[in-house]
Amino acid sequence: MLGELDDWCNGFDEAGNELLSSSSTIAPDLCVAPKSQTGAAIATGADQLLVLDCGDATSLDAAGYTSTRLTILPSYNNPKFAITASAGKGTARYLTRVLMAPDRRWKILRNLFVQASLRVGLPPRRGMTLMAAAKRPGLPFAVREASRRFGLPENVEWIQMLGGGVPHLKRDVFFLFENGADQPSWVLKIGRIRDYETPFVARRSG
Repeated sequence: MLGELDDWCNGFDEAGNELLSSSSTIAPDLCVAPKSQTGAAIATGADQLLVLDCGDATSLDAAGYTSTRLTILPSYNNPKFAITASAGKGTARYLTRVLMAPDRRWKILRNLFVQASLRVGLPPRRGMTLMAAAKRPGLPFAVREASRRFGLPENVEWIQMLGGGVPHLKRDVFFLFENGADQPSWVLKIGRIRDYETPFVARRSG
């Protein structure tokens, strides 16, 4: 972690991740940093970077990373959904009209604004976007693995719904869309720790 990111540090710590100090000489698996420290994040040599409020894609690409801009809703400090800024119209509409179905007028206006922002590829506002950069390009690991195992298309689009509760026991859901589709064709549920199968087995048997 670089910068003043106490909430992020606490979340990763509660989830059982080992945190390295900014002075560590070990290259981390992941580095999270504010936009102002994009260069310092690259210098860590991490396999993956998360740059808040979108870092400089040009510098990330020049350093050997493949960058993807993500929109996090309602915000990255209160994340419930994640979607790529390049998501298709049908995927964006499903997020704002179904998964985030508004029940108040201001939420209707917010969702219309978010949908329009995604359509033109611009960040809705500060605190809702981050740049995910990886040395190994492609889909998120869980989606990539599901695609490999079950023969899903390589260009599948996705919306991630983040679970609540105890951080390391949270379960996330990916809604997976064929390119250009208005409805998801597959739903992928994942746990955040290895061999945590109890809730999945209980739901299947119940």
